[in-house]
Amino acid sequence: MALSKIQSGSLNLADDYAFTGTVTGIDSGMAWQTPVTMPTDTNTFTLSGIPSTAKNVSILWYNVQHTGSVWVGMKVGTSGGLKSTGYQGGVVYTSGGTFYSNTPNSPGTTYQALTYFAAKYNGRIDFAKLDGNNWQYNWQISVADGGTALQNMGSGAVTSLDAELSQVNFFTTSNWANAGKMVLGYF
Repeated sequence: MALSKIQSGSLNLADDYAFTGTVTGIDSGMAWQTPVTMPTDTNTFTLSGIPSTAKNVSILWYNVQHTGSVWVGMKVGTSGGLKSTGYQGGVVYTSGGTFYSNTPNSPGTTYQALTYFAAKYNGRIDFAKLDGNNWQYNWQISVADGGTALQNMGSGAVTSLDAELSQVNFFTTSNWANAGKMVLGYF
């Protein structure tokens, strides 16, 4: 019976069901900063200037390369410095079509491991504020030059920062070998 009423009358979706909201998504409202070039011949790089009001932070990178098969890690920090404990996360990766994983907190809780094998990478890491100064993060990384079928992804959390998140540091025990780019965004 309800179907016959719709067929016998008119239905104007534009008038009766007008959309008045805002389309949102992971990048909606993101304040993207100017991309920066990674330094070469050094093993650490920090992006800073995250405002204390930020609830979500994203970092994108492309053509970032490190030499040697060593861990590339990430630490977050406040205006007082980088946090050196409390990282809880794991890595899943593929190499040559085979899947591998590192158990959470491997190689340790002093930083979050992102990738291991030497290559040129593109990637993204997203942070979301849970409550107080506790943050959840997830990332995806893929080889940029197609030389090796290597993909990484993972998620984790860092809790109990002593102040607002203001910086993210990327480091490796070998050097950055290619002047790739990174860009920071937040809202």
